[in-house]
Amino acid sequence: MTGPAAPVARRRRCRVPWATLALLLAPLAAAAQFTPYAARTQFLPSAPGMSPTGLLGYVNPAVLGRLTSSESAVAWSTQRAGAEVVNDWGIYSALPNIGFGVVRRHGPGVDFREYRLGLGGGDGASSLGLAYGWSSGDGAPDPIWVAGVILQPRRAWSLGATFTSNFDGDARELAGDLGWRPFDSPRLSLFAEGARGWDTGDNSYWNAGADMRLWPGFHVTGSYLDGETVSLGVRVEFGAAGLWTQRHRDRHRGGSGEDRTRSLHLVRLGPHRGDVSTPLRQQRRNFLQLDLHGSVRHRVYPLFDEGRSLLGLLQTLRRVERDPALAGVAINLSGLRIDPAMSWELRTQLQALRDAGRTVVVYIDRADLRRYHLASVADVVVLDPMGLILLQGVAAGQIYLRGALDKLGISSQEWRYHEYKSAFETVNRTGMSDRDREQWQALLEDDYGRARHDITSSRGLTAAVFDSLVNHVTGLLPAEAVAAGLVDSVGRWEAVERIVVQRGGTGGLLQESDLQYAQVEQWGAPPTVAVVYAIGVCAMDSGIRARKLAVELRELAEDDGVDAVVLRVDSPGGDVLASDLVADAVAACRARKPVVVSQARLAASGGYWISIESDAIVATPATITGSIGVIGGWFYNQGFRERLGLTVDHVQIGDHADLGLGLPLPLLGIPLPERALTDEEVRRTDRVLSSLYDDFVARVATARGRTPAQIDAAARGRIWAGTAAVEQGLVDTLGGLQTAIKLARDHAGIATDRQVRVVERPRLGWFSFRDWPGLVMAGGPRRAQVPQPAWISWLRFRLEHNGQPMVLLPEPLLDPLVPWSGDRP
Repeated sequence: MTGPAAPVARRRRCRVPWATLALLLAPLAAAAQFTPYAARTQFLPSAPGMSPTGLLGYVNPAVLGRLTSSESAVAWSTQRAGAEVVNDWGIYSALPNIGFGVVRRHGPGVDFREYRLGLGGGDGASSLGLAYGWSSGDGAPDPIWVAGVILQPRRAWSLGATFTSNFDGDARELAGDLGWRPFDSPRLSLFAEGARGWDTGDNSYWNAGADMRLWPGFHVTGSYLDGETVSLGVRVEFGAAGLWTQRHRDRHRGGSGEDRTRSLHLVRLGPHRGDVSTPLRQQRRNFLQLDLHGSVRHRVYPLFDEGRSLLGLLQTLRRVERDPALAGVAINLSGLRIDPAMSWELRTQLQALRDAGRTVVVYIDRADLRRYHLASVADVVVLDPMGLILLQGVAAGQIYLRGALDKLGISSQEWRYHEYKSAFETVNRTGMSDRDREQWQALLEDDYGRARHDITSSRGLTAAVFDSLVNHVTGLLPAEAVAAGLVDSVGRWEAVERIVVQRGGTGGLLQESDLQYAQVEQWGAPPTVAVVYAIGVCAMDSGIRARKLAVELRELAEDDGVDAVVLRVDSPGGDVLASDLVADAVAACRARKPVVVSQARLAASGGYWISIESDAIVATPATITGSIGVIGGWFYNQGFRERLGLTVDHVQIGDHADLGLGLPLPLLGIPLPERALTDEEVRRTDRVLSSLYDDFVARVATARGRTPAQIDAAARGRIWAGTAAVEQGLVDTLGGLQTAIKLARDHAGIATDRQVRVVERPRLGWFSFRDWPGLVMAGGPRRAQVPQPAWISWLRFRLEHNGQPMVLLPEPLLDPLVPWSGDRP
């Protein structure tokens, strides 16, 4: 409680004893100006600037800029004035940045409602707001406007202020509040507030008190109001709901000679603000149910997208790890689509759950080696009675187009630096070169060895037994999988529910929508780490969208609200210009704040180029990185046009003006040059590529603190698995996105006890406009478009950059779950 029930500003200075409520209401008959600060804050147990809700912007609209989710509250008060019981009540509701409230004020001769619509913006450090208020009923005050500000520059201090005026400007009021946390924590908060009015009489008010959190979800407040009234209150939170109650005793004695009391209550629904029942809930522990049907990707759209984001999934599992009321997690992996790097990150987080004492139960129906590798981390693996485990090993291959291009009449020339840079072999050969076979074989051995080690460690098998299952059994039916020790039980999802109870989940399965997300109780803007995504081929206006990505990074460099940046790279490389544009932006951002790179499945060639200017590079063991080299090629007509019966003629000025002249290819619409490069043009191109390779190696050497000779030994176009890249000095450490975020906060000097806010950039819209035609059309839904084969996207990109130097991974068919173009979230 921060004030009395006085509904309007008065013409004279007055204290606000509860025993004289009728006197407070009486001035309404003389002049209705507006309800003063003391009455507007009556339902708050502490100052509005430091209150968890601040009545959702009704008192200070700047609160609306600090809300992170929707919230509503209902408040009421009771007091007896003579023979009549006087009740005030208020209803408040808000979304982030906008709020609405209505308060009914009732007393002798007065019965009106006040309405308030507010807008606010800002963050935890500072926010501003503006509100408009109007009233209806007997003795209704004038319409008003309210401007508010809240500043919390540090965890220990909070400052709020409001300026209120009617539209004639003949009644004005300035109010302010100050909060101080002597221990930099919400355990104890001291506050003081006051208000002063002009042209409404010598009107003033003050209040001072304290808020003590005895344990999470239980607060006790006490304050001394205007030298007349003592207030005591209790705030009890039950997660998404809360009950606040306070009682005021006025020391000013009325004619009866007895103290007068007033009771005020508030019930709120909204975000989690602590839970006093946590000790009781721990006695009835739940398991979280996760249904991982569909794809796990870097980013998903809020609407019309059935995928799941990796970061969101990892954060959910971290909450299971930290919540003492959750005994574990039950996961349905049926239909999961995930690439090897993300699967490793998810498995690592599940292992962390087990290490923290939580139980992991996994249900699978059909599983290949990759999905079983993920499932094997569980305490209990349940296989469907009609399921199958297929341990087929690992393989990698490519489509070679040389034979088809010969038949079409399309030829090509190639330049590579160096022997492992095999991106152009798919159009110049009919099979793998020795060097290409060598590097892919090493990657597969690393992939298979990691899967075998993890599975045998989790399931208590030997390497020899696992190899025998792969080579001599391969496909295992449910009974065989149990006998081999790969699964623990056979059954449908109902069997998982029974196992959960047996494993201590007395509260059953909890849906994700039932999770309670705790709100930050600390003052001030939380430290912020921005995760920036560079996904897809390195190109200017597609894939990673280098132009926009570079602007985003430079804007983050200037954003004082962002403490560190994590660049998530999932790119096979591509255009040198696009790669270098982003690398320069990374360097500019790093000059202002820490930048850590998290490499996903692909971060090779141009994907590695954009990584090197960071403070640290983190890769998963399943990451394909390196490929430090340059490739160039030239497609040209060698009979294709003639087979169509077409001729070309032209005029030109300049010896090389006809280089791009040719017939647009059907379907692709990209010109196919008429001729090969001359010897002179080949020598010039060769010099360009050689210089670019030397520059690439020198850049890496400078960034990694090594000599060009050392980098050249690990370069020459060769791709490396993440584990080998650490050994070669190309990567700093193994880990996933969470590891990179932790490194970023460490580099930024963020204390370990601070909760960090993670934001994702670039911002996504509500849905993908590329998918919209397939979602809605007149007369019913359209069939989804069939995606182009990866090699078609690859060929289109190469023709669009015909003759240009490329920093590109040899990856047209590396992994069917990672589309080569990468034009997706």
